[in-house]
Amino acid sequence: MRSILLYFYLIYPFFFPQSAAAQSAPEVTLMAELDETYDEELAADDDDAKRFLADNSEELRTQFTRGIILSLGASRPWQWLNLAFNQGENQFTVGFGKDSSERIFESSATNVNLTHLAVSAERRWFPVREFPLALTYGLSYGDWQGTSKFNREENKAYHASGLIGLASVGLHVQRPDCWYWGMSILGTSRSIILSESGNTQGGKVKRILEDQKNWGILNFSVGRFFE
Repeated sequence: MRSILLYFYLIYPFFFPQSAAAQSAPEVTLMAELDETYDEELAADDDDAKRFLADNSEELRTQFTRGIILSLGASRPWQWLNLAFNQGENQFTVGFGKDSSERIFESSATNVNLTHLAVSAERRWFPVREFPLALTYGLSYGDWQGTSKFNREENKAYHASGLIGLASVGLHVQRPDCWYWGMSILGTSRSIILSESGNTQGGKVKRILEDQKNWGILNFSVGRFFE
């Protein structure tokens, strides 16, 4: 008889769970702790989302308007290194780059090796003011200096100067701590040569320089805003 009672005592909890009242105290405490943790995580996520939007909002861009930005890679036509002064949505830049190109004209090859210096004035337009994606458009004055050659002849000096129109789409993120980062996602440009001298090859080098030039995402910009 004692064994039977012990058996029922052991299996009783599996078939007859404790009442809600008996479980209520520890369960309510546990549920309260879980709810509190969940609410804290939601609040943290909301804060992160608000902070992300604030970092890229029109208010933040308006608050910090003057800064210095250094760009590496193809973020502008003919340039691989660029230093910019930012004033609101306007930007003034000085850039440097080197380029080598070959073009076939009527079964004859024209080669150029040029160093490029440029100054630019640009402006940005943000279609969605709360998002850091912007269209940048502007005008550069560029100077090309280097050598060109026709087929297997020796390199001869070449020099040109002209205007470059540019447009690009990219990310421009300003942070509350005054730091900036950005990149050009897609860009295009066209040049107009105003003067040239040296081994022009009858205008063939000019045609190379005036070809449309495109660039992509192999670039990065970092900067610091002061006010």
